[in-house]
Amino acid sequence: MAQERQQGREREQVAERFRTIAARREAGAQGYGDHHSDWRATPETLRKAVDAYNGANQHTKDLYIERIQREPQMARAVGQLINDRELVLQRDRGMSR
Repeated sequence: MAQERQQGREREQVAERFRTIAARREAGAQGYGDHHSDWRATPETLRKAVDAYNGANQHTKDLYIERIQREPQMARAVGQLINDRELVLQRDRGMSR
């Protein structure tokens, strides 16, 4: 039971991280424009998912987030893409110092 709760929290965190990236992209935040190296460092699959999410209506957005929260495979896949993005960004920032 505790493990299920932990996994549920992890899926919630992945969904929240995805929503944050999507919101920053939609708002045109620094680093999220088409030509910015941070956005280009984002795996193509994640970029496409974020842009599709941002182009969707609210109902579709809600369903997508629910899938991340409910389906372990979906959460793992999205979480891995987000982790890959963060690793590339950390590596790139480490090299520029």
